[in-house]
Amino acid sequence: MGMRSGVLKIPVGTVVTASSSSLALVGNNPMDVPYENGLPVEAFDVLSVDISVAAVAGTSISFFYDRQGMDGVWYTVYSTGPIAPGAATSFTLAGQNSASQEFGFIGRFRWTLIGTSATISASITGK
Repeated sequence: MGMRSGVLKIPVGTVVTASSSSLALVGNNPMDVPYENGLPVEAFDVLSVDISVAAVAGTSISFFYDRQGMDGVWYTVYSTGPIAPGAATSFTLAGQNSASQEFGFIGRFRWTLIGTSATISASITGK
């Protein structure tokens, strides 16, 4: 089993809004700067995504993992559907081993919030 390495972590208690962008959140990278152009994930074979929703001011929040195609367009690889406050979910994406879940070279984590804000934590770890 390979060593796990942090790709992106959204700390517990982070408040997001419908206009918040995960690409502006600081990830665990050598320069500790926002991933403004996506998450560099090409070095990994598997990505594990863990999400916890503490509260939602509104109706619902859903999460997505997208990969950037060679044409520069973002393609959705996985979506969670609505997650209720107090709930957590987790999913795993395979790299080169599974064409149906190929997470690409550059990825992004995003959400759709129906409401004003949500309190979440999330992480994407690669190995």
